[in-house]
Amino acid sequence: MSTEARDAYRRAVALDPKPLRPQLLLVRANMDCQDWKEASRTADVLIAADAKHSYLEAYLYQAIALYLLRDMERAEARAKQLLQLDKAHRIPRAEYVLGLILQERKDLAAAREHMARYLELQPEAADAPAVRTRIESLGKPQEAAPVEEISAPDLTVATRGEAAVPGGLKAFRRDRPPGEPADLRQLLPGLLPTAPARNLALQPPRIRSQPIRRSFRLTCWRQTS
Repeated sequence: MSTEARDAYRRAVALDPKPLRPQLLLVRANMDCQDWKEASRTADVLIAADAKHSYLEAYLYQAIALYLLRDMERAEARAKQLLQLDKAHRIPRAEYVLGLILQERKDLAAAREHMARYLELQPEAADAPAVRTRIESLGKPQEAAPVEEISAPDLTVATRGEAAVPGGLKAFRRDRPPGEPADLRQLLPGLLPTAPARNLALQPPRIRSQPIRRSFRLTCWRQTS
């Protein structure tokens, strides 16, 4: 598996750590590569630098990474922080992630409450049937949520007529703070891979109304000889 794209994000952040969007892309790349320790570390750096709380998505990524690292105490704290900051409920997935964390911590009543809240916010979520099954099984022997369950479905709510895309260069260009480059190629010319975007899988499909199904395989691809 190649990590060339992730390395490009690392170099971008190393050359100029002030723009926050490249830091977010690096967190996403670490999640794509299922490098939970590095994902948590880079999310922590971004959260500390983001004084205006512009990138709440980083809180969710770190909570997920910490869950998968089995650090439930820190995962719970980060997920609760996100819910306190996300007054508009733009990241409803946080409710389910916190519910899974609380289930692992044996706080079943609170786990049920947050999982149910997720279904209230996202009744048409792709994983709604699986969530209902997990709620019904609370208190019974259950395995911890696998990577696909905790992280794959929609992370954010679509706004402005287009889905909120957790990854890709399109997300990097959209809604960036003033002064930040529109493309990593402006920030770091010559360091991004030059292969066609379809091979790098850096650009997600354009969808107008439905949230995009998140998959942590966007920036890691298998090279063929």
